[in-house]
Amino acid sequence: MQPIASRIEAHEASYDVVTSRAFASLIDFVEVAQPRLADGGYLCAMKGKVPSDEELQALDSDWHIKTIKLTVPRLHDSRHLIEMSAKNA
Repeated sequence: MQPIASRIEAHEASYDVVTSRAFASLIDFVEVAQPRLADGGYLCAMKGKVPSDEELQALDSDWHIKTIKLTVPRLHDSRHLIEMSAKNA
C-alpha cells in the first residue's frame, strides 16, 4: 500500500481505499470519490462531529456506513472516521 496525498480529481485509476480529510460533506465526498473506488473498496472520511442523520440517511440506501469515534491524544474535540462500502459490491 502506498499513500497518495493529492486531489482525487487528478487521478483516473481505481483504488481499494479512498480517504478524505476536511471535505465539505459526505455526500460531496461520495460524489467525487465513488468513480475512483475499486469494486469492494472503502471510502473513509475523517470528520469532526458525527454527520447529521439527514446526511447519513441520504447515503444509507446505497452504502453500508460505519461511524467510529476516534480518540486523539491531547485533543478534546470530537473526531470520527466514517467508513463506507457500496451495498452492491
